Amino acid sequence: MPDKVTIITVTRNDVENLRNTIDSVLAQTYENREYIVIDGGSTDGTCELLRGYDHGIDVWLSEPDEGIFHAMNKGAERATGDWVLFLNSGDLFFNNRVLSDCFSETIPANIDAVYGNTVYSYGKEGYREFRKAGELCHFWKGLMTCHQSFFVRRKVLERRKFDLRYKVAADFHSLYSLYMNGGLFLHIPVYVSLVDTTGISNNEKMVRSVREHWRVINQYHGNKLYYQVYYLLRFLWTVALWGAKRIIPGIIYIQVIRLLRCEKDRKGPMDDFR
Repeated sequence: MPDKVTIITVTRNDVENLRNTIDSVLAQTYENREYIVIDGGSTDGTCELLRGYDHGIDVWLSEPDEGIFHAMNKGAERATGDWVLFLNSGDLFFNNRVLSDCFSETIPANIDAVYGNTVYSYGKEGYREFRKAGELCHFWKGLMTCHQSFFVRRKVLERRKFDLRYKVAADFHSLYSLYMNGGLFLHIPVYVSLVDTTGISNNEKMVRSVREHWRVINQYHGNKLYYQVYYLLRFLWTVALWGAKRIIPGIIYIQVIRLLRCEKDRKGPMDDFR
């Protein structure tokens, strides 16, 4: 029997985007899956929406929490699958065959985490950046791909809950700690998710994200000058970028992103997007 995959969505007062995420999950052709939605006590009609999807959502709850990673911990505690993936409200699977493509072959038993590629969405204009996952040798610079494209064994999450002292980078802390303690990672050349870049780890919280990444690196490499110089320069660059985003009109910023990194009408992987 193929591995069971648990998809967890955390949300709060984001009912319209949540609807799109739910539809994306339920459209998956892979049958051995479980879907859990953790809502942080929304007041925008989210509960009514979730009741309408009782046929497709295995577990959902709505109650106040201590933030996104606390909600993710609650979801992981309720998971029964062999693998767990967190797909945030507003984020989508790349197409309806993602789970089938990722688990069409048996994953070796010694692998702790599987990760794929990600498509990033910039603004309402529909610009997309197709980003292949990075190399493990550069893991110390940040996640090879976003957590929405990571499948982690449930037994790993049982041992390694997200540390709530990290408000933005708890996912990096959890996965990098796993890696530094001998965890094995496997890259699958599949586009897993399409991620909305307006989420918590962007915009006004970019600076905090870098600071928290630096804090994790200090835990393991604090005595190595190379890492310290890299993160100092990255911090300064992020502060400058954050300042630029505050004074440059959003439409101009998006156009710059498009010219440097994105394609609007790309032929190739996006033709397969659903």
